Amino acid sequence: MATGGFYEELFSNITNCGICFEPLIHRRPITLSCLHIFCEDCLQHLLDDARAKNPQTPDTIRCPVCSQTTHVPGSSSASLPLSFYLSKVQNVRKQIEERHKLCKLCRSKTHKADVSFYCFGCHSGHCQDCHLKHDALFPDHTQISVTSSTINSIFCNEHDGYLSYFCMTCTQAICSLCHIVRHSEHAVYDLTYDNKKNTS
Repeated sequence: MATGGFYEELFSNITNCGICFEPLIHRRPITLSCLHIFCEDCLQHLLDDARAKNPQTPDTIRCPVCSQTTHVPGSSSASLPLSFYLSKVQNVRKQIEERHKLCKLCRSKTHKADVSFYCFGCHSGHCQDCHLKHDALFPDHTQISVTSSTINSIFCNEHDGYLSYFCMTCTQAICSLCHIVRHSEHAVYDLTYDNKKNTS
């Protein structure tokens, strides 16, 4: 996802594993005692290699950057501390990326475009090209134009879903996953109900 050259380079330098160079966004970033950060999988490989070379030594990992030794209290790299700093950086990156939503119809294809319309009938966002095709196929669906200022008000901040419900207990718009997970016992209003009634 494009977040701009400067930010992309900055985040990749901070949020990529120093061994495999893969993004740590969907991995567990682990901090060694020297404060260097690597993904859990790579550290587990280092630990396994150290055990294979010398099974008599205690469980330790030698940092590939500074060579400082870190004692592993458990039998796996998962017992080492998670990098809370990097977790916060990852949250910032996620918030930046969430502002750049892609068309649900184009997402699986090579052509990817920003959402410029939202369809209440399909509960999905469409780019300009897909909007025209969708409009021809489903003329009874109501769609609204989505500007950069309104895009965040349509998408759930926590999930990748659209805000299609309103929790009257918490007085906030929620997506279908929020409705199931956190608001199932609350009084919830389907925001698309009136729209469905008008289009049928």
